[in-house]
Amino acid sequence: MSMSNLLHRLEIQLAAQYPDILRSLNPPATLDQIAAFEAEVGQSLPEDVKAAYLWHNGSGDPRLNISFVPPDESFLLIDNGRWLALDEMLTQWHMQNNMAEGDDYAYAEDEDPQQWAKCVWRPWMMPPLTWLALGRSCSQNHVYIDFQPAPMGQSGQLIFFALQGYEHYVAPSLQAYFTMFVEALERKGLRYDLQYQQWLGLDEAYNKAGFKQSW
Repeated sequence: MSMSNLLHRLEIQLAAQYPDILRSLNPPATLDQIAAFEAEVGQSLPEDVKAAYLWHNGSGDPRLNISFVPPDESFLLIDNGRWLALDEMLTQWHMQNNMAEGDDYAYAEDEDPQQWAKCVWRPWMMPPLTWLALGRSCSQNHVYIDFQPAPMGQSGQLIFFALQGYEHYVAPSLQAYFTMFVEALERKGLRYDLQYQQWLGLDEAYNKAGFKQSW
C-alpha cells in the first residue's frame, strides 16, 4: 500500500475516534521546507517520511483547536512520543551537533564481532548526527530515524533512545510504524489515555507486528 493511502486511512481513523489528535497536527510542510531541512542536515529524508510531512508538519501547539489540553506536550503519535515539526527536528539535530564535539561514539563492532553481526542498531553512547529526531516523549527521550544502522538493520528504521541509557527498536520504517498503528486503530485495539498521556494497547500492537526488541 502506498504511503498516501496509508495516511488517508490514518486520517479517517483519527477523525472518527480521536478528532482532537487530528486537529492538533500542524498544516502540511512544503517541498521547499523539506529541501531546506535536508540541505541543513546534509541528509535526504526517506520517501515515507517526506510523504508524512507533506501530510502534516508534525504536532502543533496543544493549546490550539482542541477540547482537551494535555500537560507539557501535545497528543502522542510516534511510539508514545509527540511527532516533531521540521524546525523542532532541526533544533534537536543542532543540539546533537553541540554534544558531539570532542566525543567518540562507542559501539560493539570491535569488542564482540559475533554479537555485532547480529545487531539491528548501533548502541551509541549519545545520539549521533546520523540520527534525526522524529518524536519526543520528554526532553531527553526521542524516537530517531536511523541512517547508520548495524548489520541486521536498515536505513530509515526507527529507534527509541533515552539519554539515561535505555533504547529499543521501534519499527523498520515510518511507513511500517504507521501501518501497525492504523491497523490497530481499525480493529479498535488502541485507546488513548488522556490522564496518563499514553496509548493503551500499543505494546500488543507492536507484538502483533513483531517490531519491538531489545538491542
